[in-house]
Amino acid sequence: NIAVVDVSVIFKKHARFLGDIEKFKKDVQAAEAKLKTEYDQIKALQEQLKGFAPGSPDYKQMEQRIAHSGADWQVKQQTQKKDLMEYEGQIYFKVYRELDDSVKRFAQKNGIALVLRYASDPVDDPNDRNEIVRGINKSVVYVDPALDITDWILQDLNRSSAAGAANTGVRGVGVAPRPGVQR
Repeated sequence: NIAVVDVSVIFKKHARFLGDIEKFKKDVQAAEAKLKTEYDQIKALQEQLKGFAPGSPDYKQMEQRIAHSGADWQVKQQTQKKDLMEYEGQIYFKVYRELDDSVKRFAQKNGIALVLRYASDPVDDPNDRNEIVRGINKSVVYVDPALDITDWILQDLNRSSAAGAANTGVRGVGVAPRPGVQR
């Protein structure tokens, strides 16, 4: 009564997650563009500063304006970065919770006592040290493909995403079991 799920495949193919990440990327680009515009305004002020005589009241006033604008910009940049990281984390967390719930429902419905996370990506490049180390560090070295429930879980998550369902009620996965999956 064991099954495996490839979480990385879920995140690579989960329809709503991919849509949320695409929206996130656009939000990041818009935020960066806004910050760049504000930064360009500060640079324009620095150019204006060159037109004043050093030590003059206008020069000192412009220096203060530039210093305040620069400090405000840095705070805004740091706050924005933190907010975007939290937003991205929430996207991943929401999908992970849905994944966890879907795996639990599937396991309970099919009498599976243990579901292990595994990586199905093969080690293909003998010259890529990182890929080799990743392969060596795999927790699951071999799994009978009949025990892999990744496709079922992905279908369940995408179905609930397409339906716009936010409920976590038990739903059938709607896929005939593969031979060899214990019930």
